[in-house]
Amino acid sequence: MGVLVVGGGIGGLVAALSLHQVGVKVKLFERVLHARPLEVGIVLSPGAVRELDDLGFSDLLAEIGIPLSSVAYYNRLGQGILNEPCGLDGGYRWPQYAVPRDVLQTALVNETRRRIGRDNVHLGCELLSFDNGEDGVSAAFRDKSQNGDVARFDGSLMIGADGIASTVRRSLNPQEGEPIWNGAILWRGMSRGIGLLDGRTIAVAGNDGQKFVCYPLAGADPDVPTVSWIAQLRFRSEHEWREEEWNRPGQPIDFLPAFEDWRFDWLDVPRLVAAAKGIYEFPMIDRDPLHGWSKNRATLLGDAAHPMHPVGTHGASEAIIDARIVARSVALAGETAAALTDYEIARRLTTKRITLANRQNGPEQILQIADERAPDGFSAVEEVAPRGELLEMIAKYRQMAGIDAETVNGREALVPEGLRVAPVVP
Repeated sequence: MGVLVVGGGIGGLVAALSLHQVGVKVKLFERVLHARPLEVGIVLSPGAVRELDDLGFSDLLAEIGIPLSSVAYYNRLGQGILNEPCGLDGGYRWPQYAVPRDVLQTALVNETRRRIGRDNVHLGCELLSFDNGEDGVSAAFRDKSQNGDVARFDGSLMIGADGIASTVRRSLNPQEGEPIWNGAILWRGMSRGIGLLDGRTIAVAGNDGQKFVCYPLAGADPDVPTVSWIAQLRFRSEHEWREEEWNRPGQPIDFLPAFEDWRFDWLDVPRLVAAAKGIYEFPMIDRDPLHGWSKNRATLLGDAAHPMHPVGTHGASEAIIDARIVARSVALAGETAAALTDYEIARRLTTKRITLANRQNGPEQILQIADERAPDGFSAVEEVAPRGELLEMIAKYRQMAGIDAETVNGREALVPEGLRVAPVVP
């Protein structure tokens, strides 16, 4: 019968492409009829880039991505705390790319249609309910392009890749409740015409209560620099956040006054924000890790399975790893519940550790350490936070998450060549 993938984000698209690569029939459903991904950037870890390379996207990534060379950490006064090599400069065999999310997602949609067939990509189809039996699933979708008609599709398996507000997750865990807000709100934007450092560095500045993250992107005009940025503020527990809306348009007045004096010789936050084409606001939320993702013939993937705070280049990268491993599991165990069990065993505990570590700011906790030890700044960072101590903290996080260079470079391909029955045709 094939596999039903619910959700047309990066994780769902890579899952569909990966299942096709191992010879599994697949249908993909996305509730949005005309997807318009946000004009913001994302960072793909070397491990995720490796998997996209194995799907035939190396040329695309080289064209649309900027290979990052370092992550630079600063305190709230703009003083440098640490500069850590990343990507190829950090000893990985694959780059760490910063890419425009909308460009990548559009390319994945087009390629998914080409490889699995346009008739198997259903946009504007909202999952209403599904029967999850011992032998397969039967799902009802409302087709927004056909006057709201309801159609039913059968599959051997269902993969819920439908985000933090996942319908599939809610069906499998009806008592779970709403996502958990940690008190912080993020504003994201993309600004053109302003450069950043050497053009290959991610900059992370501030502390746990106030943070600014920015990195370069490749724009339509290579002569015009582009920067993707995130401003983060933490509020008191009684602060009302607009949970009813997601990626709502944001206004500078809501956050920029807190960054008004962030004018450094390497970054001018007010100038960068003023150059933004659009600003989006969303709360910093996640969910408690589940004791299990799968039931009978249905499972979860990406943010539907393990929504986590956006720290340490995770998010899309972890969804890509999920997608490759679920495809490998199906290739090895067939379109069975056992395949979903194998996939969950391979991924659930690792993503649980990352989710919990990201609640403590992951590698970015070094910002808080520097802030607590020297709230008014420092004359020499080594006297406050020795480089060796900071690098050791970051290394432990990467090893815990399985994203250190030794692990990524040394492991076998997540989908070995012997399982790839559908060759990639440019």
